[in-house]
Amino acid sequence: MEIDPHQTEFFVPGDPVPQSRPRITRNGHAYYAQRIVAYRKSVAMAARSAGVPLRTGPLSLGIVFVFARPRSHLLKNGKLAKNATSHPFARGDLTNLCKGVEDSLNQIAYADDSQVVDLTMSKKWADDETKPGAYITICEMYPLPQVIKKRSNSVKRQWSKTERSERDARASPDIHRRRVIAWKDTLGEYLHDDFDKPVG
Repeated sequence: MEIDPHQTEFFVPGDPVPQSRPRITRNGHAYYAQRIVAYRKSVAMAARSAGVPLRTGPLSLGIVFVFARPRSHLLKNGKLAKNATSHPFARGDLTNLCKGVEDSLNQIAYADDSQVVDLTMSKKWADDETKPGAYITICEMYPLPQVIKKRSNSVKRQWSKTERSERDARASPDIHRRRVIAWKDTLGEYLHDDFDKPVG
């Protein structure tokens, strides 16, 4: 797969940590709890290791926060217990989780997190195929025409469900590709090969 210069994906291992409000000392000094500081450093380190470039324009940010299930959710045979929840809704405010990542990427992925104009975020439990951590996708909102063409061409081919599952298992989350694929699957029978003109 070609490397898209307008999009970067990287993974931050370990259970995500929500960013709470800073604590205030008697002298009026604001500081964050050590676990928050440590997690923000982990996000920054993962971004630098992935070679995330400093971008200056409007950006799309997609984050999937994946948490390890507690032992109480699993039976001895490895199956889920009846009290196991479908989603980790008690594992931190979603917006606080996102805020911690956004702040960590300042001066690394963008000059300021105000550049994020499109945001997609979700929480889920880890499974056999997904490790605990944060799966992050940063994409420029206005890629060059040839990049747009490349993305549309990548979903023109009719993938079988098996092929798509195998491909997705190998690839990290790509919110733009998944959106285009979903759109193509829904409207494909009404489209020409040109991918943008109605049949008729």
